[in-house]
Amino acid sequence: VKAIEDVCAAVGPLAHVDVVERLASLVDKSLVRRSADGREQRLTMLDTIREFAAERLDEEPDLAAGARRAHAEFYVALAERRTSDLRGAGRRSALEELGADLGNMQIAWHELVSRNEMSDVRRLFDPLWTVLEARGWYREVVGLTNALLDLLGRVPPDPAHAEKEVALRMSVGRGLLALKGYTTEVEQVYRQA
Repeated sequence: VKAIEDVCAAVGPLAHVDVVERLASLVDKSLVRRSADGREQRLTMLDTIREFAAERLDEEPDLAAGARRAHAEFYVALAERRTSDLRGAGRRSALEELGADLGNMQIAWHELVSRNEMSDVRRLFDPLWTVLEARGWYREVVGLTNALLDLLGRVPPDPAHAEKEVALRMSVGRGLLALKGYTTEVEQVYRQA
């Protein structure tokens, strides 16, 4: 609920909405469900309801853009706060917290990539990649990495990008190797790197 309140507070027209009251109404109508992830109460909804809500939101383009931007910013900030923990003693806790919000981070990722927002994409990439790899979701790791490579190809060249591109291509090769074994495709990816 706190995440929803923070996101709504960042969207002008929603800043003064009583989020708890609105969520309680949606729960009462079974449009939103409560679930526990072991650490806290979470809210979920069926994909069909989510799609309907997204269509309704898209009827107001300015509100939709503001809501999606605020959502992406919230999850980039959350991921960034836990990034250093992913490499240290707090790794397990950080993986659990970020894993619980994996769906939201992936939505934020797609929003940022679609808007070519390289700075925020870079801030979200490492923690998102780490969570996906820790789960063994190599297909998603490869997709995430290819999306960043595609975005790098659309921005002005930069020497730092070239170094990052080599590392990313090596990651794609490693992911494909885990998925398919040593194939011609994997060999080609490593040659490109």
